[in-house]
Amino acid sequence: MNKEKTLGFIALSVTSIDSLPSLQVDYLFVNKLYRGVSLEVLENTKTSIYLIEFAIEIAKEIQEKVGLRSLVLLPDSQRLEKIYKDIGFQKFPKKDWMFFKL
Repeated sequence: MNKEKTLGFIALSVTSIDSLPSLQVDYLFVNKLYRGVSLEVLENTKTSIYLIEFAIEIAKEIQEKVGLRSLVLLPDSQRLEKIYKDIGFQKFPKKDWMFFKL
């Protein structure tokens, strides 16, 4: 990404939610300086969106090898839940978790 500054990072792990093999977003962090800012170095995308799109691509690559069904995450707030819905995530019935179907 940016060789001089850390824009953010994402931590992923393989899990199972409701018996569905999934890639889980364990942690997503964006440096305070870059939160909510579209960056030219990321093709005019916000760092958080770039990292989620990166995770989706990683999940698709893993899916080809082991049959993942979705990318899952647990949003920290309703504001983040709305952002994830705008990207294409859906809520699991009766759970706080959200999923992006691969």
